Amino acid sequence: MAARSIAVHLTMAFAATAAAVCTVTGLSIYMFQVNELHRHQRAELLARQAIVLPLVERAGTPRYWELLSDKLESFSPADGAVRFRVIGPDPRFGFGEPWPDGARVQHNSDRSYFVRFGDKTFLAVESLAPARDERPASRLVIASDYGPILASRRMLGAWILLVSILGVAATAGLAWLIARRGLQPLRRLTRSASSLNPNDLGLRLPARDLPTELEGMTRLAAWLLVQTPLARVAMRLLQLADAEGRVVATWKRAGDTDVALAPLRALADAEHEGIQRAA
Repeated sequence: MAARSIAVHLTMAFAATAAAVCTVTGLSIYMFQVNELHRHQRAELLARQAIVLPLVERAGTPRYWELLSDKLESFSPADGAVRFRVIGPDPRFGFGEPWPDGARVQHNSDRSYFVRFGDKTFLAVESLAPARDERPASRLVIASDYGPILASRRMLGAWILLVSILGVAATAGLAWLIARRGLQPLRRLTRSASSLNPNDLGLRLPARDLPTELEGMTRLAAWLLVQTPLARVAMRLLQLADAEGRVVATWKRAGDTDVALAPLRALADAEHEGIQRAA
């Protein structure tokens, strides 16, 4: 796997965090608005029920029922967005069209229920009107079109998704700029470190305008620049000492030790002076 820069890692981390926050926040807002829209439409149905149910309860004769039917007709909009139904065993005291064949009913926990048929969805509430005079006990059903609520939910979900994507993109871009800006001292230090030469003890990493976290690195690099030549010189001196011992042993037998050791001693002196300068 190819190595990525610290800026890329930081950008990905910020983007992932922003995505998680936007997801949780977006879902919370979506669920809250969906519940509020549902509660609002159910409250409208209950308000209509509170008006119509007393009228149904007082209608106990066919003559009074005709008056009630005319009133319910006036309450029903022409587009069928709100529907009233009165269901009972006596057809004289019924009102409204039955649901189409194949209509599916889904009950909710708040005592309302959905009625779905074709591409239509209605939210309905139901109440019982006790028997009175000639009218037997009947059920009053009030339903309203749930399509606008579903369209609002889809629109809300699309907007939340769009805002979340833009938020994650903006966070990633801002994180990239901040990371690039914050890592500039480290990039300068890296470029300076690549130009160091262990054989040139005068080179040093720049210590100015560096954050506190990088000061220890510059001190470590300066120490390594000194220690590396010293270690190499010390190893060289050990090799020279070993070579000098072998030469001494050889030339003692030959009898001209000082002349043979002169070049080696000059080399050792030069190495010793290099150690002192490095220290």
